[in-house]
This record gives sequence, C-alpha cells and structure tokens, in this order.
Amino acid sequence: MKFVGGTWWELQLAEGWRAHDHPECLTLTKSNDGAFQLSAATKRSGPVLQSEIEVQSRKGMPASVHSVPFSAGEFSGFCVGYGEGEHHWQRFWLACANVLVFATYNGLHEAWRSEQPSVYAMLHTLRLRQPANVLPV
Repeated sequence: MKFVGGTWWELQLAEGWRAHDHPECLTLTKSNDGAFQLSAATKRSGPVLQSEIEVQSRKGMPASVHSVPFSAGEFSGFCVGYGEGEHHWQRFWLACANVLVFATYNGLHEAWRSEQPSVYAMLHTLRLRQPANVLPV
C-alpha cells in the first residue's frame, strides 16, 4: 500500500497509477487521456463547514450543474460532474476538521468511464495525514 498526498492529507495510490508532485497540486495519472489532481487548504479557526463547502462547489460551475453530497474516507463535502465536448470534468470539495481538499478529474469521456472506479477507490482511502489530529493552526 503506497500512500501519497499533501501536507495535511493522504490517500492510497491505486495500482497502475503514477503520482507527480507539483508545487500547486498532486497529479495522479493512469493514462495520457485523463488526470486526477488534488490540492488542499486549511481554515485558521474552526472546522470547515458543509455550508462553506457547498458555496465553493458552486463557484465557476455552469448554471446547469448542481453539486451533490459526497463522502470519501474521513472527508465529506460535495462533488459535481459535467461534460464539455469530448471531455469530462469531475470535481470534489471535501473537508475533515479544518482541512479542505479540492480534487478534479479531467479527461476524455472514455478515460473517465474506465478510470472512474480507481478514482473513487482512491478517494475512499482519503484521510488526514498521520499522526492524526495534528493539524496546522
């Protein structure tokens, strides 16, 4: 089991996927036709509220797209999915305590259909980075 992630969070990398760490995000890929990117932020005071996540999930989205509740590992929040031409976008805003993870899958519709099970499996292993309960202030 190989876990990858950021400063405050991590998830298990699915078999056959590669991780590329960039200053602004972690990019996970299995093919050249899609990419799963994750980044995070922390809230200085108190936990991230579901109402705050829902507001974030609506920003910059097409009017016809609606966010739906989504849980992943220790995190919960919202996700949206939509298509633009040949491409599919799936976006997740997930929080645990004061950590907010923003994850986006983008790629060809065919890639999403084949890589979706792995993306969801990885998300369901999402957890706060160990040691638990040690979060930045």
